[in-house]
Amino acid sequence: MSTNSLVTPQWLIQNLNKVRVIDASYMPAGAYASEHIPGAAFYSFDSAYFKSEYIKFDLYPPEVFQKYLRLLGVNNKDQVVIYSRGPASGMMFASRAYWTFK
Repeated sequence: MSTNSLVTPQWLIQNLNKVRVIDASYMPAGAYASEHIPGAAFYSFDSAYFKSEYIKFDLYPPEVFQKYLRLLGVNNKDQVVIYSRGPASGMMFASRAYWTFK
């Protein structure tokens, strides 16, 4: 398994059955259903965060976020690969999800 924060597409193909893949694209669930890496869980920004008075995607307490991750099939010892796609801002959402996991 990789200990790097970044992996290549080739590495992911070789290890797809050993990691939990998260699609953090910010789009409607229907768009996810039409195109995603097979087996990837849909990371919904509308579910993973809440809208506070000043922040659109504010953080839940860690215990609440952990419950959401369990719903996505992520467990303590899992290696997770997060990706996102979309025009102009695909990487922004994967980065935000990665930061939230950290």
